[in-house]
Amino acid sequence: MHRSLLSMAALALSLAVAPAALAAGVTPPATKWQSSLTEPTPATGSDWTLTKASQAQISVSTGSVTIKLKLNGVTEGGVPVTSNDPMSPNKLQVDLRYNGGLHTLSFDFDLVGGKTDNSQTKFVTSISALPGGAVSPDASIVVQTVRCIQGGNGPGAGLSFCAPGLTAK
Repeated sequence: MHRSLLSMAALALSLAVAPAALAAGVTPPATKWQSSLTEPTPATGSDWTLTKASQAQISVSTGSVTIKLKLNGVTEGGVPVTSNDPMSPNKLQVDLRYNGGLHTLSFDFDLVGGKTDNSQTKFVTSISALPGGAVSPDASIVVQTVRCIQGGNGPGAGLSFCAPGLTAK
């Protein structure tokens, strides 16, 4: 009996404290977002496919936002893709919601043998240089979407070939 009263008192206290913390404007300390990448649904028409585990990560530290892209097994017709066309590069686009609006960050990347070169796919942006203005400390940044846009000038150029999500088994 005493144990159940103690449990109920702890639950009541946690329920009373949680709304008070929210009312005080305390934002939960989330500093990292990551997702597996899969093919977009519905299909976009890209002629590239992902055949191996790939991921995107976004982290925040004092004064900057860091975006990392790791692609593996990007193929076209079963052949690993090498794509490094400076005139029509592949693009990583990240849509973030902050400061009351939706803002897109875009970064160029190459593929060699169906993979990204990890030394070239870490993109650091100063919080003061974000499109839409600087983000205040403790403000939320919501990740809306991440997509990889096929470069080059083939039939799938300009179309998305990756999206955050899961692949059904």
